Amino acid sequence: MNSLAHRWVNILAHDSILVKGKLIAVDTPAALCARCPSEMALEVVIEPSSEALQTDLQQSAHIRSFSRVGDAVHLGVISYTHALQEIATLAARHGAEIKAIRSITPSLEDAFVQMTGMDVAVLESNKPQIQGGPRA
Repeated sequence: MNSLAHRWVNILAHDSILVKGKLIAVDTPAALCARCPSEMALEVVIEPSSEALQTDLQQSAHIRSFSRVGDAVHLGVISYTHALQEIATLAARHGAEIKAIRSITPSLEDAFVQMTGMDVAVLESNKPQIQGGPRA
């Protein structure tokens, strides 16, 4: 493989994280995920999931990071035991039910949230909507 082709392969194998035009990180997806200080993470589905419950989860001393992913939330945790107790307590306090919970490996999205402090679901909901569809 020639030098130019090798450079392109390296560039294409990397992801960049940009926030408001500022480059936060460039690395392979695996390396970006490995930067998550919290290797312990939970995916939790709680219904109903109110804004107040989500705020309490975000402010918990046992939860390092929080992001919404579809109907679930991803929580970077310090300790599974303490986080599970806290999640159960908060769900009960808010009259919600834990529908599903599982341990997960932090994803690229989780790495983005931890590096930027921004919730991907909030960013996606603030995307400008294109009206009218494609033009002929």
